[in-house]
Amino acid sequence: SFVPFPLYMRNSAKPYWLQILGGQRAVYLKYNRCLPGAGFQRLAARALKVLRAHPSYRLIVDLRNNPGGDSQPFQALITGIRADPAINRRGRIFGLIDDFTASSATFDSYDLREETNAQLIGQQAADPIDEFGNDNRMLRLPHYGVLVQVTTSVVNPAKTRYGIPDIVVA
Repeated sequence: SFVPFPLYMRNSAKPYWLQILGGQRAVYLKYNRCLPGAGFQRLAARALKVLRAHPSYRLIVDLRNNPGGDSQPFQALITGIRADPAINRRGRIFGLIDDFTASSATFDSYDLREETNAQLIGQQAADPIDEFGNDNRMLRLPHYGVLVQVTTSVVNPAKTRYGIPDIVVA
């Protein structure tokens, strides 16, 4: 018999996607990659529009298996949630994280929890004290001329613990 993939494992090649789960009264927003550009902002706006139209729906932001990237696009979702008190309330917003949530996705999960009334559910992120990031600086190695991206900035000098779930699920 056919066993379907769990929802979070579907569309893994897409950087982010959304599914409205009418039977569960939820909007499921899967965030697989933190990419620059306006694509995630458009998806976040669509999710918030559905939540405004359906006051009983919950928002599930799934950051599991997200290796990180650019945190800037995620701020559109945070800003949109904070701007609407009917959405930004306890029990309406949930973030899912696991031990494969990493880098800027870990920061995004922290912002979701700290800047909104969201609850984080799952396992602790792989590196809860991620200290280093980059500003997309490239370096050409002298001998072969290979171009590499290098870590050039300290992003967590206070060593704040990020990616800590409110509800731990094994």
